[in-house]
Amino acid sequence: MKTKNNIIILLLLLVISCNLKAQMEFAPVGAEWYYNYNNFATRGYVKIKSESDTIIDSVFCKKLVKSIHVYDFISDKTSEGVFGSEYIAQLNDSIMIYFDGEFKKLYDFSAEIGDTLIIPELGHYEEFTYGNAVVTGKGFMEFEGKSLRYIDLKQDESAPWQFSCYHNYDNGYNTARICEKIGNISGYLLPEKCFLSDDEEGGAIRCYSDNETSIAFSNEECDYVPQKDDVDEMSASDMIKIYPNPTNGNINIELEKENNIIDIYDNIGKRIYSFQTDNKLINIDISECPSGLYFVVVNNNSVFKKIIKR
Repeated sequence: MKTKNNIIILLLLLVISCNLKAQMEFAPVGAEWYYNYNNFATRGYVKIKSESDTIIDSVFCKKLVKSIHVYDFISDKTSEGVFGSEYIAQLNDSIMIYFDGEFKKLYDFSAEIGDTLIIPELGHYEEFTYGNAVVTGKGFMEFEGKSLRYIDLKQDESAPWQFSCYHNYDNGYNTARICEKIGNISGYLLPEKCFLSDDEEGGAIRCYSDNETSIAFSNEECDYVPQKDDVDEMSASDMIKIYPNPTNGNINIELEKENNIIDIYDNIGKRIYSFQTDNKLINIDISECPSGLYFVVVNNNSVFKKIIKR
């Protein structure tokens, strides 16, 4: 009888061990995420760090601190600072985020293909809103010898709140891949506003690390912030030519390819023109604008040029 009881205990311990192994800890203290940041005149990165354990409403959770580190090419200055924090809890296969006085589901790794998940927005709207996403795939990915579960979420394009998708995986456009331990590996950790021309909080993921894992998703250094010489080189790209420059008013913009989004900003970052064009050569009249420095931005900051209005 004693031998039988020992076998039962061993089997129970094995089951518990397997379950613990299947449920990777999300956001262990010390975990860090790095994301691109790209918003008109600034380039750099957003960092999220799991800073400490805490308890909210009797729920054990992690405090995630969000900071931004950027270079502003207009002022030629670098800056950094904390801009907020989030509280994340893990409940079996679900990752919960604290919002509006309660924990709401952010990720669910137990979801099956065909299930619809409801993504909460995080307070940027006056009215409470959600974004819907359908699970279109699931499986495992290998990272540094670890097999991590993932789910693919096909998001409703009309929803006001979605996970950003800078990298699409097997299930196509607007599909975010949510990976165990890391979160959204298609873009930013948290859902953001739809239809933005710039990053809201963060963009494509660069790196993730914790005390066991270090993963690079980009060729850029995790904490790379461009400097003036880097930005000048980017602005000198052959993708766009503008002439005459300086100008008295009329400017010609010559583009390398068709189907582009053109934005023009003044020297304080106010957008004065914005339009989409299928033409490679366009003419714009800015003669009514005051004299000074302006910036022509193509395809949401992929390249820009400085122009001087006399």
